[in-house]
Amino acid sequence: MKSSLLALAASGVAASQTGEDIQCLAGRAHKVKYDIQSDGDTLEDVTDATIEVTRHSDGDEECAASNGAGASDKPFCIGVNVDDSCLNPSGILPINDIFECKNCFGGATTDLYYKFEHKFLSLQKVEVGLTNTKIRGALEVHAHKDAAADLTSGTISLPDKEFSFSFMAGVIPVDIKVKFPTTLEYSLGLEGHLDAVAGADLDMDFGEHHLSWTKEDGFTTTNTEPTVNLAPVLTVDAGNSGADITMSLHSSLQVDVNKVVWYHVNLDPTFPSKVSFQSHWFHDNKICLKGDMDFPIAHEGEVYHTLFGKDIVIKHFGPAELSHYHKDGIIDHCISLAADVTV
Repeated sequence: MKSSLLALAASGVAASQTGEDIQCLAGRAHKVKYDIQSDGDTLEDVTDATIEVTRHSDGDEECAASNGAGASDKPFCIGVNVDDSCLNPSGILPINDIFECKNCFGGATTDLYYKFEHKFLSLQKVEVGLTNTKIRGALEVHAHKDAAADLTSGTISLPDKEFSFSFMAGVIPVDIKVKFPTTLEYSLGLEGHLDAVAGADLDMDFGEHHLSWTKEDGFTTTNTEPTVNLAPVLTVDAGNSGADITMSLHSSLQVDVNKVVWYHVNLDPTFPSKVSFQSHWFHDNKICLKGDMDFPIAHEGEVYHTLFGKDIVIKHFGPAELSHYHKDGIIDHCISLAADVTV
């Protein structure tokens, strides 16, 4: 969208550009403010620059109108094996002839914050952050076989959904890439005849996470505590045995801006669990799912070595732990086998 240009001196002499744009990042409006001083009218002439990108929800309707009907209903979703709603898997992930990841995905909706200040041909300050971030996912395994199977382990790289945005702030190009690379690690074994789906659904309010760097103070961070909700899932069609199920996701919510700074938040949840068949002469037979959770979260970032064609010293932060959730017995769920379930 066209910016309002408040001042621009004649080409070839000292110039000033100050303006505001509304940029639509996947249908979510962000306000771009810039103040640029230069000795001419090209990128190479820039001496001082301040650019800030913040969420601007008042502009969402304008973004929806420019993107067509229904655009405002589509979330800015990044993730792995996730559909456009950011709430469901885009497909089943096969593991082998015994197990399949029937409902395995991760989706994140987030808003971006970015600011940098460049004065006297030197980077003075850079900030990058993720705000209002919600993460939803699931790890549900379908086991289906009539005989026992030894424990098998492996890793699957999940298909990643990422976004890239490019726009101009005055004469300065801004390029933003957001992605969520993820691998799934599993260790699975079957004790005997079983046709069941077992696992857990994850719902996470990730909070606010910002990384800032200045020449004077180095790196500082701003973080709020995430909240994690875990719901066990167990359905049984047939069977009279159990299974060992350990599922781990290794994910990184990544923002890369302008080849100036990148910021990663690394999430590594692991859910070791066991499905067991319980037979009792005095009441209904049951199948139970019991499991633990270990969920470390860390972040790291780096300021790049070039800006406007000028070399700067690389600054690296982390990885540093943000939080670490660990709870034994967080999954404890049993279901009574119905009369029509084959045992």
